Amino acid sequence: MRRPLLLALAVLVLPAAAVAQGAQSPPEEAGDSATLERDVGPLKDRIPPVIRHVFLLKERWELVPSVAFSFRDPFFTKYVFELSLTYNFNDTLGLMLRAGYAVDTVSGSAQICTVNVANGGTRGCRSPTYDELNGRGTGQIKFLGALDVQWTPIYGKFNLFAEWVLHFDLYGILGPALVTYAGPPSTGGVGSTNYLTVGGEVGIGMRFFLNKWLTLRFEFRDDIYGEKAPAPNTGTAIQNQLFIDVGFGFFFPTTFHDG
Repeated sequence: MRRPLLLALAVLVLPAAAVAQGAQSPPEEAGDSATLERDVGPLKDRIPPVIRHVFLLKERWELVPSVAFSFRDPFFTKYVFELSLTYNFNDTLGLMLRAGYAVDTVSGSAQICTVNVANGGTRGCRSPTYDELNGRGTGQIKFLGALDVQWTPIYGKFNLFAEWVLHFDLYGILGPALVTYAGPPSTGGVGSTNYLTVGGEVGIGMRFFLNKWLTLRFEFRDDIYGEKAPAPNTGTAIQNQLFIDVGFGFFFPTTFHDG
């Protein structure tokens, strides 16, 4: 009597246990990518990985008003107010036309030193005035233009305070430059004469994308050209003018279509 009852209970319990076991999901393997995504914590949705260009440059224009200032100048510090226009053939290659007007100020690096023989040989030094350097000091740039090839091989992002993702790219520039500068007076008198010469420039830059049409740009470049050497020297003096450029880039069209 007891054995048939036990058999009946077994028939009812075993199918129910099998159904319950089948309802459970199979254990996940240690290398399952879904498991890894769940284990990274609450920041996984706020800091997505960069798997492609989020901001596209292809077939877009970039207009950049900027200010450049020179450094390591022995005679004149230049503040160049510039405007550049770049056409991007694709996301890595573009052609940039730049023009700028320079305001020159005395850098203060050079000194004029005199010896006062009547006062026991006392030596005194002072900074020269602009008129004393005009036409005599090198690097007195008036106008600066360039036509550069722009190559952008690196694209990435910064994660700031685990909240803000700032996308950027790195680019290089190389091309011919056109320079107008004030040099020794052609008549041999006082003052200066403007000269026009050609040279080249090379540089690197970083562009931060603030939105789809606005960027913040920083650029370091070297403009290389030849100047007429001031008296009593003759010939041509090769100049390396180093500039740091800061500006904002405006893209046209203001939107792009991904893919």
